[in-house]
Amino acid sequence: MHLAEPPFKAMGPQPPFDTRSLETFVSAPRVGILSYNKRDGTPAQAPIWYRYRDGRFQMLTSATSPKAKALAREQKACLTIQDELPPYRAVIVDGAIDVRAVDPDDERSLLRDRMRQSRRGYRGQTSVRSDDGSRRLRGDL
Repeated sequence: MHLAEPPFKAMGPQPPFDTRSLETFVSAPRVGILSYNKRDGTPAQAPIWYRYRDGRFQMLTSATSPKAKALAREQKACLTIQDELPPYRAVIVDGAIDVRAVDPDDERSLLRDRMRQSRRGYRGQTSVRSDDGSRRLRGDL
């Protein structure tokens, strides 16, 4: 999934984001909530680390996990990224995903970036929808 271009619509009382603050928010180290449908159609959610790079969300998961199987089957999902502190902003990105095997170097890079970000602490925040038709197991959502 790609981050959509502004204008964004603020949800409820949350302050709206401009492009720069939106990019800052989703680039900060946070745990996202990935929502998808199980085989029987019931909704499921899972916390997941992600990396936002070049307008895309990248995530990793085991190819044999129920989550990976559901994502490969459905090829769509929703990622929620929220701020745990006031002003309690959130970004919701939904759409098609690109499910694919991950290059080992890219996997190490994603994990290294995430661990580096976690050591720096939390910053930035957002609310959005996807516009692209990509899917990815590693989770370019």
